[in-house]
Amino acid sequence: KKQKISKRRMAEQGQYNAPCALYGYRKDKKDKHHLVIHEETAAIVREIFAMVIAGLGTTKIAKSLNERKVSCPSKAQYLNGYTRQWNSYGSECFWGADMIRSIIRDERYIGTMVSLKERVFRGKIIANPESKWIKVENTHEAIVSHEIYIEAVSKLKVQEYHQHQY
Repeated sequence: KKQKISKRRMAEQGQYNAPCALYGYRKDKKDKHHLVIHEETAAIVREIFAMVIAGLGTTKIAKSLNERKVSCPSKAQYLNGYTRQWNSYGSECFWGADMIRSIIRDERYIGTMVSLKERVFRGKIIANPESKWIKVENTHEAIVSHEIYIEAVSKLKVQEYHQHQY
């Protein structure tokens, strides 16, 4: 119960509460609940948004990043000192279309902290309805502008709509 209260309070204050930073960011050395831009990976995030706006599909974007051997999020975290091994038996990680979609849809890239999107009930993770999410704007520096975010999300929706028609 105390953990739930603490998580809610942190969410209401717009604090970041995860073991590792979001791709494109790193945790502030002075405050582990605050995100600061990691320029090397933030450039990749900006490029992904630009590619979606230019009309490239998520699969083509993932293929392009893989061909250029750009480190995927779990590999980038590992290279930045987070030691948890996400992939099994040392296999190489790759970019995928789902990963690109999740980056484009993530409001944290415009400086809005979105928390409590899911909860644990009897050992299972259950998605909360959007009405229960806690959103706090301007909690950290944005990697992309609000306008770029809106444009990329709308382009992604159009692409997905056309994909499902065939």
